[in-house]
Amino acid sequence: MTGIAGSPAHHLGDRLRPVLDTTIGGVLRDAAEHDAATVALVEGTPDPSRGRRWTFGELLAESERAARALLGRFAPGERVAICGPNSPEWLLVEFGAALAGIALVPLNPALGAPELAHLLNRSRAQGIVMAAGHRGSDPVDTLAHVRTRLPQLREVVSLADWADFAASGSATERLPEVRPDDPAQIHFTPRTAGPPKGAVLRHRGLTNSARFWMELMQAGPGDVWVNPMSLHAMAGCVLVTLGAVQGRFAHVLPPGFDPGLMLRLIESERGTMFGGTPRMLLAQLDHPDFRHRDLSFVRSALAGGAAVPPAVVRRVESALDAPLSMVFGRTEASPCVTQTRPDDSPTDRAETLGRPHPQVEVRIADPRTGETVPAGTAGEILTRGYHVMTGYADDPEATAAAIDAAGWLHTGVLGSMDERGYCRIDDPRGAER
Repeated sequence: MTGIAGSPAHHLGDRLRPVLDTTIGGVLRDAAEHDAATVALVEGTPDPSRGRRWTFGELLAESERAARALLGRFAPGERVAICGPNSPEWLLVEFGAALAGIALVPLNPALGAPELAHLLNRSRAQGIVMAAGHRGSDPVDTLAHVRTRLPQLREVVSLADWADFAASGSATERLPEVRPDDPAQIHFTPRTAGPPKGAVLRHRGLTNSARFWMELMQAGPGDVWVNPMSLHAMAGCVLVTLGAVQGRFAHVLPPGFDPGLMLRLIESERGTMFGGTPRMLLAQLDHPDFRHRDLSFVRSALAGGAAVPPAVVRRVESALDAPLSMVFGRTEASPCVTQTRPDDSPTDRAETLGRPHPQVEVRIADPRTGETVPAGTAGEILTRGYHVMTGYADDPEATAAAIDAAGWLHTGVLGSMDERGYCRIDDPRGAER
């Protein structure tokens, strides 16, 4: 259903763009087959002489080594968590797990001991890959304090021993067949949405959501994306990571967000796209290096993770002389629901959340009756389609509360939709998930 004057607040995104039967490992293999020599991943380090680079061919080869190493310890279908700051090895674990048919459980390295134990038990992770040291805390030490409370956890792999771990797999290990509807990742909802729940997400949902995001950003070969987003968040390990692979462009990955480093990397790598939360974007604009760096290659930016005030959108666009694309998403929706496009009007880019993604259905419902409200009327934002999670890990009651019998995912966010399908949030606090 598309919006027309006087219509209900109910819109289906572009039906001409197909949902593809893809997997995370499959899209990497496709990129390596057709663009093996193209730069895929750049390690954005404070010391430019120490940054490593991988082509798509090299990224696939290293990811297959990681997959075989994982299969030496885990079986396809098992769940393995990863807890550490941004690093190329983090991405090798992501692609390796996908190629091995293992569901990856990304965890925030800043978690305290009780939370870490709860999420590992809730996800039933049989293993965890960890990095030592993160902003004054040590995830390895945190795990040691709760190790006895994790009966299902049998393997702990240290990223500090990556070379030995990657070499531990059998070169003759045959990688399994992975299907588009197999579980790919389990992402936990933020604490702002109540107790964290693990959304089980399929390969098809993640790969297509990232591909549509990339296409709507008008990204493709020759682009360079400088990514400050944490890899444990879906913007980092799904949208940018899987979007770059399917768009065949370079992904520049700094170890974390630092506005000065971001500006240097955008200049030195000739970044054409970058993004982050509103706080990240403003920190770069306010940094003393901003006016001295050559950012002339930037042609678009992305904002997500929270509702962005119109004044911030306009300030970013004015400072960069480039459009800002806004994404509204949910962990349970792989994650994209709506997005503004670079060719939307300045008013729509600043004041709306854009239109539904291709093949994504969105409607605004009366929270009391569940009925679709008229266009322009506030209600709960609901979404339905290929992108919706299979459910919350080991939590059928929460799953039934989130996804109704007709397949609609209830986001819990109050918003409205105009006759064209453009959405707005009426409760900004609900956007941060």
